[in-house]
Parts: sequence; structure tokens; C-alpha cells
Amino acid sequence: MRDRAIDLWGRWRPSPTLDLSCHEMIEHKGKLAGCMATRTEPDALCLSRLYIAPDDRNAGIGAVCLDVVIARARALGRPVTLRVLTNNPAWRFYERHGFEIVARNQTHIQMTHKGGAP
Repeated sequence: MRDRAIDLWGRWRPSPTLDLSCHEMIEHKGKLAGCMATRTEPDALCLSRLYIAPDDRNAGIGAVCLDVVIARARALGRPVTLRVLTNNPAWRFYERHGFEIVARNQTHIQMTHKGGAP
């Protein structure tokens, strides 16, 4: 993410506080492969982070994680929302998995998956 932030804003500014309580570690083949974070909001389940280590990408791990998040949203009867940087090609991955772009500005793309929403 550092490189993408520098591309967009010309600098990297790490968060002074990072709440790890909503993070889940992703293990693949006995090693740490990434992390994801969700938070339940009144009208949606927000996927705030999905990072897969470069060596573990394109192995289906992200798709399995999305299936888990969508199933959780379905159980809550809510859609899944997420935001991705415009220069991050991950938005195409999310589109392939049923997410739709609902808003876009110079720096971010907002996406939604109906999940369990009526």
C-alpha cells in the first residue's frame, strides 16, 4: 500500500493508531499469507482490509476470504461495502467477484456487493 499511496499523494503517512481488534490473520500452507478486517456497521458489513502477501496471490486465497465475508453479510442480512485506491488493480478482482462500483473520486473507488441485503 505504501507504493500506491506515494503514487497518489506523493508521500506515505502511516496511521498513528491501528486498531487490530477486527483483523484476522490468513494462513496458507502453514504460513502467514495475509490479513483481513471487517467491521459491522448499521447498514452494511464493511471489508476494510484484505491483504494477501505477494508470494501467495493468484492462489484463490482472496476469493475464499471474500466468500467468507459475503457469507457473514448474508447471515446479517446486509450488503458488503469496501473502498479501494483508484490506482490499485484489486478493484477488478472485486468486480469479478460480484462487487459493483457505486462511487468514485480521484483517489478511491467505493464498491458494494449485495451479500445478504434484500
